[in-house]
Amino acid sequence: MTDKNEASQSPSRRRALFVPFFGIAMGLAMFLVSWLAADALELGLVMFAIMLIYTAVMHFGRRFESVQMLAQHPPLDERHAMIQMRAMTAALPIWLPR
Repeated sequence: MTDKNEASQSPSRRRALFVPFFGIAMGLAMFLVSWLAADALELGLVMFAIMLIYTAVMHFGRRFESVQMLAQHPPLDERHAMIQMRAMTAALPIWLPR
């Protein structure tokens, strides 16, 4: 019997979890290869740390993807343009000119 939450999990949610798991797996593989094949434990730890940082940036930076998609679509009418402008102002206060 499957859990109701697992069955109703959207494909985009599963795709969003793929990036962190893949990044951690790649970092772990680089660490193990560096440690076991070249006997360079410090280099392996550095490579693993770089992959963890890169994975965190990719995972937490994806929240701006939907805002960028919103910015690319032309507004349908004046009301839609105003809603779009307010949403972008709330989501990207750093990127907008003052």
